[in-house]
Parts: sequence; C-alpha cells; structure tokens
Amino acid sequence: MTTDHIPGLEALWSDSVLPEHLASRPTTPEERLARAVLDDAIEVVLAPMRFNRAARKLRKRTEHWLGSDDVNWPYSFVNICHGLAVDPMWVRNRVHELQAASRHVRPAA
Repeated sequence: MTTDHIPGLEALWSDSVLPEHLASRPTTPEERLARAVLDDAIEVVLAPMRFNRAARKLRKRTEHWLGSDDVNWPYSFVNICHGLAVDPMWVRNRVHELQAASRHVRPAA
C-alpha cells in the first residue's frame, strides 16, 4: 500500500521518531506482513473522512483494532507492535497527534 497521499504517515515511521531498526525495511516475510497490516490500518484512520457507509464502517473497525489490547489473536494490534518491537501506546499517541494536526490544516483555496 502506498503512503504518498497520506500526509504525515511517513513522519510516523521516520528516522527521527522511530528506533533505528524500524526506520529501515522489515527483512522477514512475517515482518513485512506485520508492517503492511499496521501501515494499512494507520492509513485508514489518517485518510480524509469518507462519507459512504463502507468507508465509515472500515474506519470504525480499524479504530477499534488500534484501540484494542487483545493479545489472543496473532495479528492483533498489540501483537503486531510487539513483533515489530514498537510500543503500542507510542503508535496510538502518534496516530492521535497526526489526526489532530490534520484537523487543523486548512485546504488551499
């Protein structure tokens, strides 16, 4: 999934805010899949709000997944974060910061 159209998503993973090993590309297929799942979820919640039913439902389910502390499912948010050696609360806080910042950005006229 590309992140070109989501301002701030690259900032979430930039060298200045992430441990060095996460700023680089994941190496194993499992790490790549976990990173792709996490990137996609973040992209969904940072994307501009859509008003169709399916998009709202996807966003709501994704926000629930990001907020869940479930560890019973291998691809739960918490397990993915732990597998990538990143703190789940740190990711949540960064996503919330980027959401708040995007609300204050006015589109160019």
